[in-house]
Amino acid sequence: MVHANRAADAVPLLEQATFLKPGLGSAQMMLALAYGLEGRRADVSVRVGEAVRRNPGRAGQLYDNYGQSLAQVGQPGDVLSLLEAALRETPGSARLHYESAMVLAGADRLVEALPHFEAAARLDPTNPANLANLGAAL
Repeated sequence: MVHANRAADAVPLLEQATFLKPGLGSAQMMLALAYGLEGRRADVSVRVGEAVRRNPGRAGQLYDNYGQSLAQVGQPGDVLSLLEAALRETPGSARLHYESAMVLAGADRLVEALPHFEAAARLDPTNPANLANLGAAL
C-alpha cells in the first residue's frame, strides 16, 4: 500500500503490526515511510530510532532498505538526509558510505561523494563495487 501511494490505508495496519511485533524492524521502517508520506516527520524519527534500537546489528540494512523505499515513492531528496543520520549512528558501515556516495554522485556532487567512496573502500576492501566506484570517482 505504501509503495502504491496509499499511506493513509497502510498506517493503521503497520501500527498494528509494530504493536504486535515491536522488534520487526522492517515494519517499523515501513511505518516510518508511511508517516513521512503523510508529512508526520516527528513520527518518522521515532519509528526509525525504534527499529534501529531494537535491531542494532541490522541498522545499515534497515537504513538502506528505507532509503530505497524513499527513492521508490519519489522522495529521493530525503534519502541523503536519512543516510547522513544513519552514518552518525553507524559510522563504520561501508554499505552506508557506499550508498551515500552513490546518491551524491548521482546528483553530480562528486567532490562530496569522494570521501564516502574512500570510506567504503577502506571499510570493505574486498567489495569490488567499492573499489571500482572509488577508482571511477578519482
